[in-house]
Amino acid sequence: MNLIAIESSSNQCGVAYFKDDALQLLQEEELPRQQARILPVFLDKVLNSVSEIRSDLTAIAVNIGPGSYTGLRIGLSLAKGLAMALSIPVVPVNGFLILAQTCSLNGHYYIIIHSHKNLVHAQLFAGGNAVGDPRFCTIDELVDHPICGCKKDDQLIGKLNYISESPSAQLVGQLALEHFADWQVTQLHLLKPAYLTQFNIRKRP
Repeated sequence: MNLIAIESSSNQCGVAYFKDDALQLLQEEELPRQQARILPVFLDKVLNSVSEIRSDLTAIAVNIGPGSYTGLRIGLSLAKGLAMALSIPVVPVNGFLILAQTCSLNGHYYIIIHSHKNLVHAQLFAGGNAVGDPRFCTIDELVDHPICGCKKDDQLIGKLNYISESPSAQLVGQLALEHFADWQVTQLHLLKPAYLTQFNIRKRP
């Protein structure tokens, strides 16, 4: 299977190309709040690197969230636009599952994704599997288990039981390939970023 994978949920911006289920190209860099500028550049570089990429693509994979409000919207818009142009499906990949692939913790632990201030999206895991529903809470509420989170969260952590990890377009693609049959979406208008809370955007007085 051939696919392009997009990561834009945090400070990490990336685009990966898989051919016959194997990673061929990866354009990725940690660039805070630069998704709108960098992702189209990375995508163009990947698409233009091999002449037959467009005609041979099976799907577009993307981190669907939770994560950066703006970053998720940019990544999903790029994924949907390319998928519509090529008449192929999108494979939305859950952000918690992406980070769980990199986490070396055992037993019960939280995967967290920073939202804003001291608020995080949190999912409890056990043995690599999600347990229960995700939570939107303060970091101070997660005291009962170790924590694994992406680098954007480091300034929030005053705990010893914390491991820093980063999402990656490569991991997005690997999970999409593994779960393609169950996760692929052809009705692209139904796809929306996975937020755990509603954002109240107000004009300043």
